[in-house]
Amino acid sequence: MDDRRWFLREKYIMYLPNLMLEEEMKAQVIEAPSLTSATYDKSLFIAGGITNCPNWQHELIDALQNLEITIYNPRREKFPADNPVAAREQIAWEFNKLRKANYVSFWFCQETLCPITLFELGATMERTDNCIIGVHPEYKHRYSVEVQANLKNHTVLYSLSDLAYEITHGMTKEYLF
Repeated sequence: MDDRRWFLREKYIMYLPNLMLEEEMKAQVIEAPSLTSATYDKSLFIAGGITNCPNWQHELIDALQNLEITIYNPRREKFPADNPVAAREQIAWEFNKLRKANYVSFWFCQETLCPITLFELGATMERTDNCIIGVHPEYKHRYSVEVQANLKNHTVLYSLSDLAYEITHGMTKEYLF
């Protein structure tokens, strides 16, 4: 029997293989600024807008919870925005985890221009091909991301459900995880 499942999350329908909804979360999530060591050999940094953006990270992590991976999540539960020490700690954590992760996913939401994420995308694409890029269809710099991705032969996805699917399946028929 085919073990594929359809996963409904708000307005998105996601197709994910081997999704066992009854089991507890397998993925290890390390939230900034934690220095916890990774449990799994395979890891994913989820880059994208945080300030003035919905918590899309929660939705993506929810969709990936049954994978045996470590997920580096830069969104903190509570970030002390007025503390320069915390800001430096956050920037250093993201810098290090972006380079430590085997794969980096990007999500450009429509609510903001995501200038830091654009910078991280360019730096990551220069360093590795192991990135998966998603853009909300109404993101203001969508064309810029599409052109940049095209220059490195990356596909751009237009929903969180497609991003979750590609993270699970990879850009080819091989599995990333």
